[in-house]
Amino acid sequence: IEKILNTSGRKTGLVGTVYYRFEDKILGEGRTTPDQITWHKTLSQMLKMGAKYAVAEISSHALDQYRVYPTKLRAVIFTNLTRDHLDYHKSMEEYYLSKRKLFTEYYSELKFVNIDDEYGKRLSEEVKNVITYGKNGQVKIKDFKTSSRGSEIEIEFKGKTYRFKTNLIGEFQAYNLAPAIAFAIIEGIDKEAIQQALLNIYVPGRVEVVYSGEFTVIVDYAHTPDAVENVLKTLKKLTNGKLISVFGAGGNRDREKRPMMGKSAEKFSDLIILTSDNPRDEEPEKIIDDILEGISDKSKVIVEADRKKAIEKALNLAKKGDIVAILGKGHETYQEIKGVKYPFNDVEVVKNLLRR
Repeated sequence: IEKILNTSGRKTGLVGTVYYRFEDKILGEGRTTPDQITWHKTLSQMLKMGAKYAVAEISSHALDQYRVYPTKLRAVIFTNLTRDHLDYHKSMEEYYLSKRKLFTEYYSELKFVNIDDEYGKRLSEEVKNVITYGKNGQVKIKDFKTSSRGSEIEIEFKGKTYRFKTNLIGEFQAYNLAPAIAFAIIEGIDKEAIQQALLNIYVPGRVEVVYSGEFTVIVDYAHTPDAVENVLKTLKKLTNGKLISVFGAGGNRDREKRPMMGKSAEKFSDLIILTSDNPRDEEPEKIIDDILEGISDKSKVIVEADRKKAIEKALNLAKKGDIVAILGKGHETYQEIKGVKYPFNDVEVVKNLLRR
């Protein structure tokens, strides 16, 4: 949405997991959604700098803690809800109710909800005047094709059919694109500006192609069972060879999702290299053991707790036509171990190893 708005000449700020940014100026980073004071200060800064819009990722933690209250919103979007953050919310029901607050406790003019998601369908039944999207939504996803070169989407909205190409890859991108396009249409943005924007989207650490030669290296932020499955499912269809996945799980967080991540990875990976993510106060080997519990075929697993060595091993094993997927940290520039944040960036590690 930020890319579409800026391409159409509407100056737009961005608040999200990677950073808080207006044009080429970084205003902050750290949390997906900042604390109350930083939130209002950041919006104020953007306004003074000439912003007409701000696009923000509002986390369940932020909603539970009323960090963005009482902001009035032009539009809100619910894409999906899958297992994550249960160390904080304790149950999926609590997690859902926190997310629902964006639609029930804030003033918003437009409410887009993905009804192909089970929680989205429930939300559409509990909240009035929503604009549904999905395969049978008011914003109808009629067709979606994806390849290693990009994707093409066809949607139907308000009696008209629209088709756009994008550099984004992955079947899941249909559910990011559909509400973004529908919002742009409602705002009166012409099709040419939407198309231009969708061909030039870059998000650090989100299905980011770091290397494309005899084999391909992808870095992605996937750190939940659903995200791991979605990314690997997409990449498996795109590879002409084997799919090698490298990942771990965060320490001091929801332990129950770890074997589920292993199970998701096993479905689509030809080889899994288990390593450390941000182990925090836990031992990496213990986290790896938890992930291993969800993997039936241990013969396709290599364990290497040192993340740099694990990535190096994957690159050395990659053959022509293979895809190496390095998951979990995405855009992050550190690795948190025993209370210390050490510099570590998957993208830079890959580039340095390939240079050598």
